Amino acid sequence: MLKNPTGGVTSCADETTQAQQAAHQILEWLRADPTTEIAVAVLDRLAARRMVGLLADVGVLVDDRTGWRLSTSNVAGWFDHLLQQFVEHGQLTAVTQPFTGLPLEHLEPWAFGKSGSQYTLAQWAAAFAALFEKHGLDLALQPDEAGQQLLTVLGLMQQVPAETEFDAKEFLAAWRSWAESQRFRPLDIESPVRIGAAAEYTHAAISARVGVGCAQSHFQESPPGLLHPPWHRNWFSRATPGRIQKNFRAL
Repeated sequence: MLKNPTGGVTSCADETTQAQQAAHQILEWLRADPTTEIAVAVLDRLAARRMVGLLADVGVLVDDRTGWRLSTSNVAGWFDHLLQQFVEHGQLTAVTQPFTGLPLEHLEPWAFGKSGSQYTLAQWAAAFAALFEKHGLDLALQPDEAGQQLLTVLGLMQQVPAETEFDAKEFLAAWRSWAESQRFRPLDIESPVRIGAAAEYTHAAISARVGVGCAQSHFQESPPGLLHPPWHRNWFSRATPGRIQKNFRAL
């Protein structure tokens, strides 16, 4: 039985709007009853990740049972932005702290090697690791799980023995591929709000459910087995994403 019997479908323009709508609904349920058990079925990990951040800002922790790709973290976005700046300008002239967004003080324009030159994966990683250490960015990253993952990735890259060389744009692509492959699961958190795979909550005794990313495109692109028949029968009417049961709120 679902918490909101009058719920419906909310159309959202992008991941940020999805996250805001989902967080708003969850907060409404928790204000009405702080003990409400809420299941968040994830069909859009980026939107769900942003939802977790919004809830954390108001003191609501989320028990994530699925884990996250490093590529969806704020830390990865921060480092990706640095690399894009380097690709476009051949140097870094503006670097911010990864979590506060405050600009680094006394930062001189930073460049690695000659513009357009190629270097091994290990050399690129070592250069950015040295930049982090020089400005204390490694210390800022270490308390954060995604930050630890970023530092680990740079460490692993430095150990790659291959002599293949990359220019800055190719290193950016290599980083993105690596970040997409790295997964982590946050430390266990006791919370009435739980994130899991969609099928996990098909028969669970959950009093409220939110689906993040229930768009037609998600159903077309989901890998086989993710949305198996029990999911459709229990969450949707006639096994079609266009007919959402009135007692379910999909964001």
